[in-house]
Amino acid sequence: MTPYAITSLSTKALLRTSLCLMAVAGITFAAPVAAQNDDQRTASDEAIVVTGTRLSASGFDAPTPTTAVSAEQLQQAAQPNVYEAIAQLPALAGSVGTTNTRNNGGTSFGNNGISSLNLRGLGQNRTLVLIDGQRVVSSHVTGLTDVSQFPQLLIQRVDVVTGGASASWGSDAVAGVVNFVTDTRFEGIKGNVLGGISTYGDDQSILAQVAGGFAAMDNRLHVQLSAEYYNNKGVPGGDIGGAQPNGRPDAWRSGTTSYGLTSTPAGSPQNFAWPYDAQNITLGRTGLITAGPLRGIGFGANGATYNFQYGTPCVATTCLGGQQDNFLTTITIDNPITRKIGYGRISYEIAPELELFGTLTVAQVNTFNSPLAFPRKPGNLTIKCSNAFLANVTLPNSTTTIPQACAANNITTFLVGTINANFPSREQIYTDRQQIRWVVGAKGEFAIGSMPVSYNAYFQRGTTKANLQLKGITLNGHYNAAIDTIVQDGSIVCASAAARSVGCRPVNIFTSAPVSVPQFLWMAPDAGPYQHNTFKQDAASLSFNFEPFSTWAGPVAVAMGGEWRKESYVTTADPYGNGWTGDTPATAEYPVDPTLSSSGNNWFAGNFRNGRGSFSVKEAFLELGIPLAKNSSIGSIDLNLGGRVAEYSTAGSATTWKIGATWATPLEGLRLRGVMSRDIRAPNLNELFAPVTAASQNVTNRATGGNVQVLATTIGNTDLVPEVADTWQLGAVYQPEFVRGLSLSFDYYNISLEKAIASLTIQQIVDLCYNGNTAYCAFVDLDGTFGSATNPTSVIQKPFNFASLRARGFDIELSYRIPLGSGNLTFRAIASRAIDLINDTGIAGQQVAQLAGNNTELGVAQGVPRWKGMLSQQYSNDVLRLTLTERFVSSGYIDPEAIVCTSGCPATTVQNPTYNFNHVPGALYVDVGGGYNLTKEVEVYFKVDNLFNHRAPPFGASSLYDVVGRMFRVGARFEF
Repeated sequence: MTPYAITSLSTKALLRTSLCLMAVAGITFAAPVAAQNDDQRTASDEAIVVTGTRLSASGFDAPTPTTAVSAEQLQQAAQPNVYEAIAQLPALAGSVGTTNTRNNGGTSFGNNGISSLNLRGLGQNRTLVLIDGQRVVSSHVTGLTDVSQFPQLLIQRVDVVTGGASASWGSDAVAGVVNFVTDTRFEGIKGNVLGGISTYGDDQSILAQVAGGFAAMDNRLHVQLSAEYYNNKGVPGGDIGGAQPNGRPDAWRSGTTSYGLTSTPAGSPQNFAWPYDAQNITLGRTGLITAGPLRGIGFGANGATYNFQYGTPCVATTCLGGQQDNFLTTITIDNPITRKIGYGRISYEIAPELELFGTLTVAQVNTFNSPLAFPRKPGNLTIKCSNAFLANVTLPNSTTTIPQACAANNITTFLVGTINANFPSREQIYTDRQQIRWVVGAKGEFAIGSMPVSYNAYFQRGTTKANLQLKGITLNGHYNAAIDTIVQDGSIVCASAAARSVGCRPVNIFTSAPVSVPQFLWMAPDAGPYQHNTFKQDAASLSFNFEPFSTWAGPVAVAMGGEWRKESYVTTADPYGNGWTGDTPATAEYPVDPTLSSSGNNWFAGNFRNGRGSFSVKEAFLELGIPLAKNSSIGSIDLNLGGRVAEYSTAGSATTWKIGATWATPLEGLRLRGVMSRDIRAPNLNELFAPVTAASQNVTNRATGGNVQVLATTIGNTDLVPEVADTWQLGAVYQPEFVRGLSLSFDYYNISLEKAIASLTIQQIVDLCYNGNTAYCAFVDLDGTFGSATNPTSVIQKPFNFASLRARGFDIELSYRIPLGSGNLTFRAIASRAIDLINDTGIAGQQVAQLAGNNTELGVAQGVPRWKGMLSQQYSNDVLRLTLTERFVSSGYIDPEAIVCTSGCPATTVQNPTYNFNHVPGALYVDVGGGYNLTKEVEVYFKVDNLFNHRAPPFGASSLYDVVGRMFRVGARFEF
């Protein structure tokens, strides 16, 4: 039994124990909002507005399930970022933060350091994020909202609407809405200081927050201010070969590879997954000859050669075992980040019927990460046998030189792959993201006859400037020129006279001897790739709430209004990435160079392009709350109807609607609810107007089985139309009076998304062409020359409205509080079950992928676990608070549709591929925390996350599993 299998066994035992605890006691991280509203209405007769509806009628319950996380619960989570607390909710599996290195740290994506939410695993841009019911300017061209830039100390609660809400809130609310509600009447001063460090002595962080508020002028003037500073040192990536920083356990040397469909040996699986000791055989730490009669010769210390140990078995480009010093584990584990936020709000009541308000947010986030160590070359470098650095290099344990061996084998060139581990600096990405957002508005009430009408109007303008600067990125032309050498006048020089004319320095990749800084800076100049982005959003809204008449069961509530929004972006890139144009001319830092292409795409990675685009939308909405019954024999029944029409400047018109009802049954404490809705997501700026970008990427050429490095080029599509989702949900809330303190809710959801906007992966496009779908061959050129401006080896990606998504599952929430001694003992739980998450491209020959139970970040799209949940047990009184929390993820698969076999396998198919291994273990994370009130105003607290330092499994998605390890946090907060 492997060491990890032992860990998995103990995890299962812990999971069974916690599930038993859940069954006995009941749990929830956050209370169902219906229960919370009842408590609030007992204390006040004022209308309560929750995010599940635009209605503000007193006594009305929205049919759309809404979970409310209170400020107290956010505090008890003791996280340095409100994102980290909210993302623990099971329905938000797949959310992306700074530790999601695959989804939030790539070289050419520009989303580094963003904390964005993802409901149901349907995608971050299908979850609408609001603050006080208002949209927020995006932090990325794909429309992502960075929730870490909100005024966290003034957040009163967070409403998580787990269902389609486009009729109420507009585009993007396909999976739901997350609304951060601030305290607009806070008076006093409060602060928080929190420090953290991992069990390995890294990921050190410090958070300092302060907020204040006051009222004046007979309580007509209200002012709130807050400021925040956060710094996290992060966790760097490991070394080549698997060694991790600061004493962390060595990285899993996991890997996947596959035979071509037609080349799979009879009875063998097509796909191989090795959780341990996988090895890529297309490159070495430095040079490795990967093809021809000299295959397997590696270049090591001082130019000495050795025989590369391949291991066995080998499938395509991966072997099991053998030499392990070329395994890449260099991706930053947790991105270092510095965050600064300033926020202010002022409101003034001119008259009881009119209040003016304004807010201003100024935020800055700086982050840094290294997605790859060095510009790896996977067996695609053509080296001349006459290369000057090879003249005296001999074969292993031989006096025969490489040139002599070439002559004996009648070859003049050979292929080499290398990680370039002897480079002095790793690839580095620096991101500076600044946001300024201001809102002005008015709210109040007027009368039409005897009918009061409340109104709310606002205009907001937001601007995000996101600047990316890359370091340590090689220029393809310079790199290729530097490694192609000859002897001239007794010295080794670059073979190209044109390259020599611009200062080419020869570089020896056939040795582990370090490359000098001057040599490296010629290949990877300090003025590296950059991208300067400006995202803007203007939005205006006017809404009204009133009750025009009453039925036999109570007053009818109406919400109506109109909204307008315009979004735009401008991106400027460096001349070497974009090409020399009028917008990006050659400069002293980026001079004209004969070894480079004037049309751009000169960098190994980070080939950003200039781009711009904008769209606007006009919308009108109407929502009704109609009481149908209210008596002791039937109970109380409310009908909720809503509709919205929108006209997009690019995507045309769209209509959304919802029909829902709640029934407070005659059975004490039982409320039933159900809702059907039509929801949309309009194409975002990136999908419509993406600048042409290109990045190096590896694909398998199915015709040869070989690994090919291509220029993956993405473009936008202005012909896109909105995605359309049909959702229905059924649920129940039970709060019996005979068991005081008990609350239980259950909600089933079914979401069907059509015309989904998606792009095929580079490998999918190549496979479609190879399998005879000639329509896609126009996007593929594998016969070109990589790095060539006129005929590059390339594949083009473009988004289309061709995919569909199906999501089905249910949520359970429970809570139970009982008095104990001088305090209360509270049991809480929340769990989500994903029955289906099916991705269908709608293209023949492509797998209809079941992503529920896909616990990896491999394949077509990232999936969600079958089960994800949180359990907690807390004792608290006026002085002391102690909390035990269990977070669990069920086990899953690399591919839930796969057939597992090692011999005697059936013929593999696209829908049911065969795998030799297809298991991703589940995990249970235990957290413990507590607080002690030194005075009524001052609390000291602590938190230990991942108490047993449970390690993320091989193939486990970084959005599901803890990749940092045990974390210790201590802090103090005050409020006067």
